[in-house]
Amino acid sequence: MDANRRTETDLEQALRPKSIFRAAMPLLAGLLLEQLIGLTDVLFLGRYGEAELAAAGIASIFVMLLVMLGIGYSIGAQSLMSRANGAGDLRRVGEVFRQSALFLVIAGAVVAIVTVVLLEPVFAPAIGSPEVRRAAVDYVFWRTIALPVAYLCLLGRAFFVSILRPRVLTVSSFVMVAVNCALNAVLIFGIGPFPELGIAGAAIASALSEIAALLVLFIRLAMEREWLVRTLSGPWAPVRELQSKLFGLGRWLMLQEAVAFGVWLFFFISVEQITGERGLAISNVVRQLGSLLFLFVHAFGTTCGSLAANLAGAGSPERISGLCWLGLKICAAAMVLPSAVFLLFPEAVLGLLTDLPDVIEDSKPAYYVMTVSYILSIPCYYYYFILGALGFARESFRITILAAFVYALYVGLLAMVGTSVAVFWTSDTVYAVVLGAGAWLVWLRSGRRLRQGALTSAD
Repeated sequence: MDANRRTETDLEQALRPKSIFRAAMPLLAGLLLEQLIGLTDVLFLGRYGEAELAAAGIASIFVMLLVMLGIGYSIGAQSLMSRANGAGDLRRVGEVFRQSALFLVIAGAVVAIVTVVLLEPVFAPAIGSPEVRRAAVDYVFWRTIALPVAYLCLLGRAFFVSILRPRVLTVSSFVMVAVNCALNAVLIFGIGPFPELGIAGAAIASALSEIAALLVLFIRLAMEREWLVRTLSGPWAPVRELQSKLFGLGRWLMLQEAVAFGVWLFFFISVEQITGERGLAISNVVRQLGSLLFLFVHAFGTTCGSLAANLAGAGSPERISGLCWLGLKICAAAMVLPSAVFLLFPEAVLGLLTDLPDVIEDSKPAYYVMTVSYILSIPCYYYYFILGALGFARESFRITILAAFVYALYVGLLAMVGTSVAVFWTSDTVYAVVLGAGAWLVWLRSGRRLRQGALTSAD
């Protein structure tokens, strides 16, 4: 009874507005560190050249499309390792780790080889500007050949989360960002004995920063000798049953995120073909800045979703709606200051990522559309993230596919009639509305299950 009372007391404290805000801050910081990798590339390329800045938009999304394959698989591995760790089966944790590492290294190498071979044929018809196309190919080539390392980094993060050692992830992310910033300055512009590599330098810097992050994770693993032995010693031969289970767990997220990034890639290709190099450069800058506002919704939605799951588990699902409404108000309040800065000081905010005067001036219409869109879309994304945290994986997948289809159709129609970059960016609002409507319908239909304490679509 004492333990139950302590749990109830902890939960009551966690449901207070200040506690919700404080709980979301570490997640927000972690998401920001991850986002800084893309931001630093744009920050330096925005001071190097317009073609390189434009190319980084398409190239970085293409790379993320490939990285999502590893993310989906590593989340499946994290789930199995977490269950085994919770059951005290350390041998099983090591087995899952080795099988995952084996698959991800091989998969990363295969994807890298196939991508390098098909890179020119894929980009040739998709990108009109020869200069942008060459820059995009250079960036993707250097990022792609480091895919096995990127996949192992994802597995390392999943491993430390599963054994309840998440603090090392902050350290590894910080090291990654620091290395990326330092090497971007050296390799893009050429400092001292290093040659000027341009956009290739940005890609090489990102790849080397991933190696640095992986080294941090390995050092931390080596500090816990028991885990070092459990993970690295033992049979490395493929186990078909386990591989099938890992793939089965991660396939929905792999497909969901591949579709999401695929339509985003379609957006950037459409913008380049209709508005040219300048429009693509503008969209890259606007995308990176918009992602900063999006982090707030992601952090608060995920935090409140986790608290909602705790309420259902504690036998108080009737309080979930009130919690979510409170969290939405806190999220909106937290976004007031950054949104105001974005709206009142556009030149200063845009100047963070580029010092090209024409790009800054021409970016303003699309920049305002993006900012207003994210402000109006707060409830849509917020409730979508809550559904994911509550475990509605199948419903979340269906909503994402529907939103992506409508988004791609809308962008295709805009490309057919021809329009400005700012009008193209209204597609984000269309995507958010479909996503939010789908999430709200699932929320209403699932009300009975939530009141009964059910958390997943399988329940």
